[in-house]
Amino acid sequence: MSHRESPDYDAVIVGAGFSGIYLLHKLRDAGFNVLLVDAAAQPGGIWYWNCYPGARVDSQVPLYEFSIPEVWKSWAWSERFPGWEELRAYFRHVCDTLDLWPMMRMGCGVRGAHYEKETKQWRLQLDSDKTVSTRFLLPALGFASKPYVPNFPGLEDFEGQWFHTARWPQQGVDLSGRKVALIGTGASGVQVAQEAAKSVSKLTLFQRTPILAL
Repeated sequence: MSHRESPDYDAVIVGAGFSGIYLLHKLRDAGFNVLLVDAAAQPGGIWYWNCYPGARVDSQVPLYEFSIPEVWKSWAWSERFPGWEELRAYFRHVCDTLDLWPMMRMGCGVRGAHYEKETKQWRLQLDSDKTVSTRFLLPALGFASKPYVPNFPGLEDFEGQWFHTARWPQQGVDLSGRKVALIGTGASGVQVAQEAAKSVSKLTLFQRTPILAL
């Protein structure tokens, strides 16, 4: 029988949104040695990346929150449909209350993952240039972890600025007095339009199918 080295962790979770944070909480409490990594600088998952003007959840609280007693008993929402700033603060509160920070590495994504059949372990190459091993790899990336940018002809020659709501600059974008073209009127498109219309000089919406938003 060949000697098998023990892995660095029982499980490595990728993603610090609702799924990843809950996995970390439950596995830690079950006695497992767990590490959570996320390329984002703060926990929150989609609410770290989605910080565009008007970004807020469309599912009302308390349905949109953890049902962990020590968390909800010590947190009070300011509104039924909170915005991204409050949702980020909520995730920090969750990590503080459950003491999850020691097992988290924020600003650290995964460059590559390889499963070794001989050792029955995963080897992960992290952004920090460190390699870690684990028995279980648990991706908690969510459906919106990778933004889709259509292959618009001429986009590479566009001389203005363009932004994707799923990767909005963390420092924000001053749209005051600018001419803005907004493509798409899904949830994010409608939210951006409502806020941008207050300050831009001209707002043009492009949509394939008309919608009704209340």
